[in-house]
Amino acid sequence: MPDPSIGAERIDRRVPGRCRSVRAHDLVIVNRDPEVKIFLEKAIRIGELSGKWFENATEASGYLEVFMPGLLLVSVECAGQVEDIGELRGRAAPGLSVMAVGVDPSRDLVVKAMAAGAHDFLFAESSAAELSDKLAKLLCIAARARSVGEGKSPGLERVELICESDRMKKIISLGERVAASDATILIQGESGTGKEVLARHIHQNSRRAGKNFVAINCGALPESLLESELFGHERGAFTGAHGRRQGLFEMAGGGTVFLDEVGEMTPAMQVKVLRVLQSREFRRLGGTKLLEADVRILAASNKDLRSEVREGRFRIDLFYRLNVVTLELPPLRERCSDIPGLVAHFSRRLAVEMDLEEREFSPRALETLAGLQWEGNVRELENLVERLLLLCDRRVISTVDITEHLQQEISRSPEETTALSSASLDEVKRAHVSRVLHANGGNKMKTARQLGINVKTLYNLIRRLGIGS
Repeated sequence: MPDPSIGAERIDRRVPGRCRSVRAHDLVIVNRDPEVKIFLEKAIRIGELSGKWFENATEASGYLEVFMPGLLLVSVECAGQVEDIGELRGRAAPGLSVMAVGVDPSRDLVVKAMAAGAHDFLFAESSAAELSDKLAKLLCIAARARSVGEGKSPGLERVELICESDRMKKIISLGERVAASDATILIQGESGTGKEVLARHIHQNSRRAGKNFVAINCGALPESLLESELFGHERGAFTGAHGRRQGLFEMAGGGTVFLDEVGEMTPAMQVKVLRVLQSREFRRLGGTKLLEADVRILAASNKDLRSEVREGRFRIDLFYRLNVVTLELPPLRERCSDIPGLVAHFSRRLAVEMDLEEREFSPRALETLAGLQWEGNVRELENLVERLLLLCDRRVISTVDITEHLQQEISRSPEETTALSSASLDEVKRAHVSRVLHANGGNKMKTARQLGINVKTLYNLIRRLGIGS
């Protein structure tokens, strides 16, 4: 799912066709079989995925009219359920992957499911761990395919940026001004500030808007895999390379390549990317033919690349190639005037997604939110709004609701609750993070995911708040 950031994405109703929010559950499951449900629930839990469950195609259709999940899973244990696949394919966005699922289906049922429009059949007879791994891989493939196809499908909405602060408006205006050129742009800012959202906005305002926008997190892949993803490979280039595969520079096809967390690349990868920027040519792994890189490159980093250059961790020549235009995104705590609009947006969208009554936040509640530090920035704000919508019963969410929610998350003992009533926001946050960290047995990856921030932000938060010291 894209970073919510600046920039929460907002559906542009002017775009023809059915508009869907790109943020949704990883999986939408249509299932009537208890055995299948137990098995899938275990696989989803192992993979720490999110799933939205429906008993029939009619119920799921309304959701798919608005949201685009990672995958659609349809349980088929009889011929009648196969019809759900055809109905849902007609309702869902064209790029949605549909998987049929069954415990012990007949060969005829598998054939019918594929004929009805299923892309593949998942057998629930393997272990839940194996299925979880399979789902994770399918989600990656589906996300990659949608990224490549963006800008070509009229059913996909444009991204708009939600902001009221003068500082953000100036940054967006500058981004739109330089979008018309092919200049390389470096976007810097903390995690969750909206770097990818801004990059997509620049692409959509450029002459390459009708072409592909492809994004890759340079810090999420080892060097060997990152190289293959960017440049592609020929058959036999390495063990497991059974055929030719295009890389992102090819797949962009005259569009835009977004290199997220570019500061995480190894020195060897920095050299290879530099060559592409200099010559506008590259070779697939294991290949000899020079290919043209007809792409616009946008890069982003949550690190200060100037400091990385001084420390010898980032090539100065690559830095100046990327740094033709720099856009510095401020953290949310420095643009508090954007919080009311973002909160209203998240509240509306999440209420629809979770089938809840839309809520409002009182002026005092918004002031309270504006006083937080927001180490996870807009991503963290979205996470908090979601939890408040789930836990609060009142139509208007107040400061009391926010305080009570944080207190309940931290401890249910009367002594601690009393102490927290006069605690500072940092004290409340310190107690909250400590509790979640303890509940996860010190696992920082799980803790960060639960808090709605990345691991690096969590480490910074632990250090700043003195947790564990």
